[in-house]
Amino acid sequence: MKKLVILFAMVFVASVAMSQSNTSTINQSDVTQTATVGQSGGDNESSITQSNSLNTATVTQINYQYEPGVDLIKSTVLQSGVENTATVVQTHSRGGSYPGGGGLIEAYVNQTGDDNTSMQIQGPNNQMGNDYAEVLQSGSDNDAYQIQYRQGNDAYINQVGNGNTARQAQDTELPDEAEGSSNYADIYQSGDGNTAEQEQQGWSNEAWIEQSGSENTATQLQLSWQGEAHIIQSGSGNTAEQKQYSGGASFATIEQSSNSNSASQTQTSDSRHDGEGGSHYNLNVAEIYQMGDELNEAIQIQTSPGGAVDMNYATVTQNGYDNYAIQTQDGGFNTSTISQTGSGHTATVTQSQLIP
Repeated sequence: MKKLVILFAMVFVASVAMSQSNTSTINQSDVTQTATVGQSGGDNESSITQSNSLNTATVTQINYQYEPGVDLIKSTVLQSGVENTATVVQTHSRGGSYPGGGGLIEAYVNQTGDDNTSMQIQGPNNQMGNDYAEVLQSGSDNDAYQIQYRQGNDAYINQVGNGNTARQAQDTELPDEAEGSSNYADIYQSGDGNTAEQEQQGWSNEAWIEQSGSENTATQLQLSWQGEAHIIQSGSGNTAEQKQYSGGASFATIEQSSNSNSASQTQTSDSRHDGEGGSHYNLNVAEIYQMGDELNEAIQIQTSPGGAVDMNYATVTQNGYDNYAIQTQDGGFNTSTISQTGSGHTATVTQSQLIP
């Protein structure tokens, strides 16, 4: 008995000059697939491969202001499950207030499970290449969203379990003296029912979330110059939040290997820059390690005026059960270390200093 094959595709391709070329390839098998491709300008490449049934892929590529053979736009969508939806929007521009050097814009989607949804948006806002975005969802009922503006960005989402939600956003417009964003964001969720959110603006940021358990929630926000933020949750039912606000350089990391723990970090500073160009040494460093039993809670709040002050440093290690720790540091030259082993402990540290 022959297999019934139904192909449904809509392709819209536009080219503005003979020297410009757009390429679209669609391969569909099995039952009731939908693919829509819209290309404007030149040097756009789109490849869509769909198997199984009821998958939908929509790709829109706009590449008007570009250097032929240099400012390329590429998109690949692979869907082998059932009722997956992939949406890709790519806009290339060298215009506006910050024209930059241009380059390649890429996006990649691979959805092998069922009922997964992914959206990738690169540009406009003078997106000029040197970036990469990837979504890979091998489970079912996962939701992934990516958006990248400006140059030098990397974003990856990999959700292997079921019912996971991941959000990434990198960069808005930069001030005139900025060199551009060199952001990196990575989300990996192999359990079920995890939620991860990232947002990065500014310059030279790095953030990655890894959740290998289930029902974990992780949130990261970086809005300034240099900063790093790491969250690792290998247990289940954990909550982790990191915030790094304007001005200087901050470093934050959270590791939770047990269950039902809560960790929160907030770091704010003015710029460390001085008249000689300044440096990018960290003004705030915050570390939380919850490695023991369950129901531990740790909170860190650090504020620095920037300038020539030494950094604030706070670390919390919780190896027991139902422990609580809070560290609040204002100014500079502050150091706090809390280690809790056992159960039911409470630790509160408040430090404020500007002059050593």
